[in-house]
Amino acid sequence: MIKIFLETFALTLLLSTACSNQDQGCGSDEDCPSGRYCLLSMAECIFDCTFDSECREGYKCSTRGQCVRKCTPTAGGVEQCDGVDNDCDGETDEDLHGDACSKENEHGTCSGYMGCIEGAWVCDALEPDEETCNGVDDDCDGETDEGLQGDACSKENEHGTCSGFMRCTDGAWACGALVPAEEDCNGIDDDCDGETDEELTTKACPLDAGVCSGTQTHCIQGQGWQECDYGNSYEQGDERTCDLLDNDCDGQTDEGVEALDQCEVGAEAFDGLDNNCNGLVDEPGGCMKKHPFFNLWVDTYENVISASADCTGPFYGQTYWDNYPADFPDIPDAGDKPYYACSLPGLMPSRNATWYQASVACQAQGKRLCTKEEWAQACGGPAYLDYPYGEVFVPDLCNTWATSNNDAVPTGSMPDCVTVDGEYDMSGNLWEWVSDECKWNSSRKGIQGGAWYCYYNDPNGGYEVCDLNDPNQVEMITFMYHCGWPMNGWYCNEPDTQDPGYGFRCCWDSD
Repeated sequence: MIKIFLETFALTLLLSTACSNQDQGCGSDEDCPSGRYCLLSMAECIFDCTFDSECREGYKCSTRGQCVRKCTPTAGGVEQCDGVDNDCDGETDEDLHGDACSKENEHGTCSGYMGCIEGAWVCDALEPDEETCNGVDDDCDGETDEGLQGDACSKENEHGTCSGFMRCTDGAWACGALVPAEEDCNGIDDDCDGETDEELTTKACPLDAGVCSGTQTHCIQGQGWQECDYGNSYEQGDERTCDLLDNDCDGQTDEGVEALDQCEVGAEAFDGLDNNCNGLVDEPGGCMKKHPFFNLWVDTYENVISASADCTGPFYGQTYWDNYPADFPDIPDAGDKPYYACSLPGLMPSRNATWYQASVACQAQGKRLCTKEEWAQACGGPAYLDYPYGEVFVPDLCNTWATSNNDAVPTGSMPDCVTVDGEYDMSGNLWEWVSDECKWNSSRKGIQGGAWYCYYNDPNGGYEVCDLNDPNQVEMITFMYHCGWPMNGWYCNEPDTQDPGYGFRCCWDSD
């Protein structure tokens, strides 16, 4: 124990003596103990750091306790291929590219560039090799897996057997034989039996509905199937013709085509077909147009009364005076013979019909007289026009007193007197009965639209022909030929009235 103490004391005394000698001054780092360096200006041994973290960025702590640069730029700070970080950016030999180079042997020549690897320039070109099935251009000739063929192989199914050889495809071996298929007219031996397009003459065309039904194409050996000829009625794309045919061969007839301006009469009235493409099948009583607001249809023309439901005649009530059959009822009776309302173009409309006769003629077709509201809205259309043709009254566009006709004219013969939806003569020609009772006299029925005649009831007595130049008449005249707005404006008469200026049209409630 005493011995250990003595040895420790001697060592301490020796170190104390060395530090004392050092404190006397230094001339170089060698005069300083480990971990210190000599500060020549003061001839003293000092230290800046013990750990790298005590130095500023870009510096490290040396073994002499001095903060020194981590890296000292070399070669002028320009990176060289020497395994040294010449530009002190933390990377070595980066972004160095040399000249083009190549490697060549019996398999071919591969090109590349000299690259710096571990401080030395090395050519990075591939070593040419024999081409193998690996998806790589082994011999560097610009082609991949070329000229490779394997053993014989075959593919077999219910159509036959096709032979071939193993071929390299996408870096893997696969059988290059065709897949046997049913023989088609294409100049190819599809079933691999040694014959081409054999036993092929005709086959059904792709479209086999409507006008295309039963169409066949013929095989021209070695050239393919002849183009299908579907005939003159075939319409490629959307159908354009209303003809009760499936022209585009899609299984539908006349879909989307524009409606024809024709009436279903005669045989067409009860054949179960939409002959005029207006969306209705066997619509009753001739031509009709869809109402702009309600789920109903309105007759296109002022009606003529027919003895037949198919509107083929004979027709009655077309003369200036009443010429109806004796059994045409004034008041509906279950035992009366029916007479039918027909909306047809180019015919003198029936007049002198009472409200009762107009009602039963509409009912015979499964229709009814329109209400005042329905009639007025059909006349004015979706835009609520004051007149069928617009907002301003024009005396001679429709058959009024201002024309030279001096009588009713055949239906539709005034081409400009038409509503937006296509109803004719709703202003002028004939007054038209509606179903409503008169607002100011329940015993009377409403009439709409005015007639070919117009008389002014002079308050001082007598009647005179209407005159728009007379300011006292303007309001009366323009409202007479008006579509009927506002709804509280009324023209009425006794329901048993017969007049050569009175006619009617019907409405039809349809699903």
